[in-house]
Amino acid sequence: MVEDQLPEARHQSNIVAILALAMIVSSTMQFSLGVLAPNITNDLQISPAVFGLLPTVLFAVAIVTSVFSSRILNGLGIERSVLAVFVVTAACFGLIMYTRSHVALFFVVGAMGVALAIGNPATNQAIVAYVAPRHHGRAVGVKQAGVQVAALLTGATLPPLADMWGWRAAAQAVTILSIAGLVYTLLFFRGAGLVARDVHKGSSPQPTAHTGALTLGVYGLLMGIGMGATNGFLPLYAHSVLSFDERTAGLLISCVGLLGIVSRYLWGWLGGRLGDPAGALATLAIAAALSEVPIIVSAFGMSWLVWIGAVGLGLTAVAWNSVAMVAVLRHTSREGTARLTGRVMLGFFLGLLTGPAAMGFITTTASYPVGWLTVLACFAAARLVIHRPTTPHPNR
Repeated sequence: MVEDQLPEARHQSNIVAILALAMIVSSTMQFSLGVLAPNITNDLQISPAVFGLLPTVLFAVAIVTSVFSSRILNGLGIERSVLAVFVVTAACFGLIMYTRSHVALFFVVGAMGVALAIGNPATNQAIVAYVAPRHHGRAVGVKQAGVQVAALLTGATLPPLADMWGWRAAAQAVTILSIAGLVYTLLFFRGAGLVARDVHKGSSPQPTAHTGALTLGVYGLLMGIGMGATNGFLPLYAHSVLSFDERTAGLLISCVGLLGIVSRYLWGWLGGRLGDPAGALATLAIAAALSEVPIIVSAFGMSWLVWIGAVGLGLTAVAWNSVAMVAVLRHTSREGTARLTGRVMLGFFLGLLTGPAAMGFITTTASYPVGWLTVLACFAAARLVIHRPTTPHPNR
């Protein structure tokens, strides 16, 4: 379908904004757990090891859902898939008000894994269907930046809200945002009368696309281990080891999120112009590994160095996803977009599942510096994975 059959520019802009909001709400749980960790562990009287299992449950459900995500989303259709992200998020965060034990919280966090899993495939499908190909890189950058907006908002707002009203009431800010997104999306799609752009309907991804997805999946696994450990334990580390107060500790994740907004947009924009993302992905992995060094050293009397590490991670470790998603969009049909996105994110979710549990175990049996050193090793190993072109060009 040619570009003059796409929605007009103002509708495309509205769609990208909706997709960014969908990514914000679908990502809030992983960051909320991190910034509310001191409140949750104190209130429910659970150890760091048990707390580390909460993100593990979240990503375990996301992994299982990712396996079936393309079938689910192709059955729902584009509009209902995006709406489902808002519905599931609103329901899960609403239920947090009624959790009175860590067992109940495990169930709610696990259910949120469904929204986390379908967020990327659903929004990628919408970009292929409604956004001009020449704007794919920018659109991906904007909607992937939504994940880091979630990190910024949760870090900046939830700790002070939790201090005033408790962590359960603070979580209802996400419920309100999800309901607002749901209503706006319903009104927009009903009023816009959009017709989905369908490129190569029914076609399967090229064989080389599967190879690229495998490489990106392994890379995402390693980056996910590092980022999962960071999101889950950086505020707790700053609070318990560096003696930061709860609000300041939460601002570390906000720092990562603020810089991640810029880096995801810029790297997504750049990814839309690169012939192959291998060089960019390799650079991001090495820079992320170097960013762990000041975090490690901060444990030895130089707590201010943790801010340098947070800045480095925000500029590097969180941006790989934008480059990878542009690569996926470039070489597949609308149906294939959900399938390949699911495969790439499967590796990432495996990493996000493994990272917090491993970090909880390491901090309990060894120390935080050993845990951060392990994160550094994972980022360095991700660089080794990128040894050949990763963009699944059909003519290769």
